Amino acid sequence: MAQFGKADAQAQAGEIDAAIATWKELAAKKDAKLPEDAILMQLGRAYQAKAIPPKPRKTFTDIVDNHPDSPYVADARKELESLKG
Repeated sequence: MAQFGKADAQAQAGEIDAAIATWKELAAKKDAKLPEDAILMQLGRAYQAKAIPPKPRKTFTDIVDNHPDSPYVADARKELESLKG
């Protein structure tokens, strides 16, 4: 949980590269106490902020495809739609 907070603080401070690195590290830990879908949502938004294509699309698609019961699915779909436009 502390790392998630750290990544969030990094992103809010404009340290997007550092936040991306922290979220990627969290997502790689399959035993993390935080839900992977929540981490991926934040990671996708950070990729969008840095304009790193095609990573936002891939990350949001991962949520939709691999976490169909996630509370983040609707948000991930909205983000995917915004990337099309």
